[in-house]
Amino acid sequence: MSESGAEQATKRFICGVCEGFYGKPWTLEQRQELFCRMQRFGMNTYLYAPKDDYKHRLYWRELYNQDEMDELKTLIESAKQRNVDFVYALSPGLDIVYSNSDDVNMLKMKLDQVKNLGCVHFALLFDDIEDELSNEDSNSYFSIAHAQCSLTNDMYHYLGKPELFLFCPTEYCTSRTVPDMAKSLYLQTIGGKLDPKIDFLWTGPRVVSRQITVESIKEVTEIVKRPVTIWDNLHANDYDQTRLYLGPYDGRPTELVGQLRGVLTNPNCEFEANFIAMHTLAQWSINSSSKFPASHDDNYMETEGFEDDGEDVAAEKPEKGSKYCPKKALVMAVTDWLPELYKMKKLSGGKPADLETQRGGKPDANHESASSSQMAAAASGENSRSPESKRRFDPLSVMDVVLLCDLFYLPYEHGPQASQLLQSARWLVSNFKLLADHPGRRFVSRGRIEWYDKAIHFHDCYANLSIVVDRFVNIPNRELLYEMYSYINDMRSNLALVNSYIKWHGIDKPEKEPFKTGEQEPWVHRGGLLAEFRRLLPIERGNDSGKSFDLGPQSYIIRLYLSTDKDEVYSVCMKTFDDRMDASDILGGYPQLAGDLVVGALLKSYAQHCFVIEDEMGLCGFAAVAPSASDYYRLFGDEWMPELRKKYKLTTDNKADAATDEPIHRLTLEDVTKRIDSTLPSVAEEILSRYPGFVQVCIVPGRVFSRSVTQNLMRTLSKVLGASGLTGFHTLIPIDSHAELEFYYSLGLTDVTESCAGLENWIVLAKSLDA
Repeated sequence: MSESGAEQATKRFICGVCEGFYGKPWTLEQRQELFCRMQRFGMNTYLYAPKDDYKHRLYWRELYNQDEMDELKTLIESAKQRNVDFVYALSPGLDIVYSNSDDVNMLKMKLDQVKNLGCVHFALLFDDIEDELSNEDSNSYFSIAHAQCSLTNDMYHYLGKPELFLFCPTEYCTSRTVPDMAKSLYLQTIGGKLDPKIDFLWTGPRVVSRQITVESIKEVTEIVKRPVTIWDNLHANDYDQTRLYLGPYDGRPTELVGQLRGVLTNPNCEFEANFIAMHTLAQWSINSSSKFPASHDDNYMETEGFEDDGEDVAAEKPEKGSKYCPKKALVMAVTDWLPELYKMKKLSGGKPADLETQRGGKPDANHESASSSQMAAAASGENSRSPESKRRFDPLSVMDVVLLCDLFYLPYEHGPQASQLLQSARWLVSNFKLLADHPGRRFVSRGRIEWYDKAIHFHDCYANLSIVVDRFVNIPNRELLYEMYSYINDMRSNLALVNSYIKWHGIDKPEKEPFKTGEQEPWVHRGGLLAEFRRLLPIERGNDSGKSFDLGPQSYIIRLYLSTDKDEVYSVCMKTFDDRMDASDILGGYPQLAGDLVVGALLKSYAQHCFVIEDEMGLCGFAAVAPSASDYYRLFGDEWMPELRKKYKLTTDNKADAATDEPIHRLTLEDVTKRIDSTLPSVAEEILSRYPGFVQVCIVPGRVFSRSVTQNLMRTLSKVLGASGLTGFHTLIPIDSHAELEFYYSLGLTDVTESCAGLENWIVLAKSLDA
């Protein structure tokens, strides 16, 4: 590294906020409040880089007018008063001509203008632009990296070598390096040509990185020859404004602090929603789960009836000063955030914000002489309400707010309570068949009882959430409410639909369908034209909602199967076994069963014809082929199935008691085994002759968004089988596996079932290699 360890040790760790999202920039007042919070949390750096400030990016050459300069000066001074470094950034990369002296001089004039306002820290950003030189620059520079280094070094020295000068590269994460990080000529040029005192911004493995490891940071640090500053998009929601992120800072070990120059969070577009993102990052930076001192600058606010007795989180609060733990950090952040919900911000002129809400009417004109509880009671008619109704107007508790955070957690995961709620709903919807009537049964089955118990529990959870939302709607901090209401109300409305759908099946038993065909209310089908187009995509129809997914470009590897891949291949089988849904709740007691049935025999005898798809998280799919389906069927029926019966102690005589021992799941080992064993040998000779190969393809929903990946996989299979002289291949799909059927259709297979007699429970799909 060019910079000495001693020099690096004297620099303080950058911990702060980057206003770098696409969307409506924050207001002057919001930024001033941001600086107050940053000072309270011990954060020290603010990067001004709003993509939709047109003089920051699109029209970067235009100088600020007097009003704009006055506002910038106020911001710079406000940050200084709060001990926050104000870093002014420009993004000239869209159309700058690096070799044009007029453009270079305009850039200097723009930076000079801001410097004269008192700004002493700067940044140049070259993210989200073309990575090729223009025709005008190609004669002056070897590459875009050389041009950017030349311009950045020039500005750094022109400004007097600022103590903090940030550079954002065009290849700002691993997934955007060409061809990869280790071989990136762009990054190598930056490391060798960029002044070593200029700091380097990096987002991690991806634009929105699920995890950032110490090893990955060491690798990029070595290449660019300086510790990097993470521009962290973990809480950014500008790419999908149907989502909000209220989860804790996670996926980054605290050991990174010693390897990094700093971390800047680029959070939600909604300013008020970022308290937790900032709070937990601040906890992470000091490796401590703790509360921060209360703000001493609340003159512009007044607290509206909030008392923090701490009773409901006594068991949840970690000891102050304990090491950073994301879940504990969330509770601590919510504990600090809760009083903010009960602060009433004043409008210009000193008048209190309008509190007209669902409680009824505006506050009394003489509200300052009355207690908040008296106002709430008078405005809402609380004294005439039932105890159950009054619960909806109690103040929010810490755990109420934690529940809301769980519902809007992080890009790659839901919060624990939300995950349980989703899992419960999935189980209920996928097990409606447990409610089917069976003539002659004298007792209610265990499966049916379990379904009712879970349905009632789900209803209770929804009812509790509805109460929490009502409490949230009544908070005095209307600015916070207005920014978050649409997200929270959408969540409640959709859960209400799911709850009604579940109740219709098993509890209410109405005579009419819950959702009629034809026209629906507009809130039933959300998203408008955009949603209609998205429903056409296989990522929508086949996506297992709630599973991890990736954003932006991603690298996939298609390679031959190795014996060490078996456990991961079996895991893929489990996650797709129930018609492309996770079957862990069905076959949890038999973790290898799905793999044994789907691909075990193929791996045992035809491993050399098996391929896997691998992404950054591991294996996400596979394709296994038997060149001779006839031999495979004989192997499966005569050798493999007897081994499985012995392994799982199953015989075809096993039958559950219809009255008392009905299985609580949709499928049983006996069901699957008997069905496969009895029908596989019945494939017609015509099919075996025309499509002699047998194939099984499984890809975890939500892990492969690019259609080109599956196309490449099928091309690979076709080449391998074609080279072996095969004319085609086929597979068998259970007749009720609709999602799996659609999946194979998307791979180019067609339905040839009519050519087979005696396959009542199966569909035969095939693909010819003749074309």
